[in-house]
Amino acid sequence: GHHVFKERLFPMPGNQDAGYKRIYDFIVKPDFERKTAWVAFDPGTTGSCAAFAFDGNPWDSIVLAKNQYSLTDSTKKETTCIFPSVVKVQDRARCFRQGSSEVSDVEHWTLGEDFIFGNQAEIRLGNNRFKSIKKLLGYTNLLELRKDLARTKISGKDLAFLLVKGLYKEVGDFAMENADVDEDLRRKMSDGRGHFAPTRAIVAVPNNYTLLKIQDMVDSVKRLGCFEEVHYLYE
Repeated sequence: GHHVFKERLFPMPGNQDAGYKRIYDFIVKPDFERKTAWVAFDPGTTGSCAAFAFDGNPWDSIVLAKNQYSLTDSTKKETTCIFPSVVKVQDRARCFRQGSSEVSDVEHWTLGEDFIFGNQAEIRLGNNRFKSIKKLLGYTNLLELRKDLARTKISGKDLAFLLVKGLYKEVGDFAMENADVDEDLRRKMSDGRGHFAPTRAIVAVPNNYTLLKIQDMVDSVKRLGCFEEVHYLYE
């Protein structure tokens, strides 16, 4: 199969006690080796990652978005390519303001206002916090959201969309703002006004996913509404 992301650990040369070096592979179908700006998502059960490139050939032009974070000390940030696969619905989310019995408009939800994702959601405990979201795809069960006496319900597909939306914001911010990104690549990934604007997307799906679950995952990416094409690759 084709792997979107694959992490391999190798001992550091000459010192077995010095820890491990992380190597990330990114393999793209030949169909994506043409002049186009694209983004790839790997929404994982516990952690997610994303990458982007223009054309993708040679392979070293593919850039993994980096996550700089600190859970305890903002002056001591760690860097990884993994974002926690956690979504938390905010108490001020519009679903509570509207008083609806079931969430129906997550496409209009705003990151930070209606929900939070990744590092912020990881450290915020309490109600309406969801992990292992990809395991909810393919089912029709609704999950309860609570705020005081208010109750509403949300689907696994909507939560998967919020996860992808949060991940897209992270990779877009990295592409447009991080100093490590090549300026020529940044220009090619932009719409000309400084906004991240890839036209094609790839999403990784587990090998054991049913067609229904694959479709749910692909739809989670399509619902962003900004891609001409969305493809999936087996992990």
